[in-house]
Amino acid sequence: MNERQADNPSIYLALVLAYKKPGEANNITNLPTRLLDYDIELLGYHIPAKVPILVVMEAMSQDPMLFKDPQKFNPDRWTTDDIHPFILLPLGFGAKGCWAFHFSQI
Repeated sequence: MNERQADNPSIYLALVLAYKKPGEANNITNLPTRLLDYDIELLGYHIPAKVPILVVMEAMSQDPMLFKDPQKFNPDRWTTDDIHPFILLPLGFGAKGCWAFHFSQI
């Protein structure tokens, strides 16, 4: 938290939570595609190398195994330790993420 955010931490927290909540249902990077360099076994399925893998973020964000009451509007879910902070990255991450991600955090 920087000096500006520390002036009013409750407003800063509310803005962070308001940013994260819509991303659960409306992901900007809805279908990131990945290619594996080698074969893997995932949840009992064989996935060969070089086969495109689509991550359906919207479906993942509605999974009750990952989010308690996923249909419920609850921005406070992000204030607990029950959810890993990187479980949902609506603007992507790394080299293929949205270049404006850091601006959205200001």
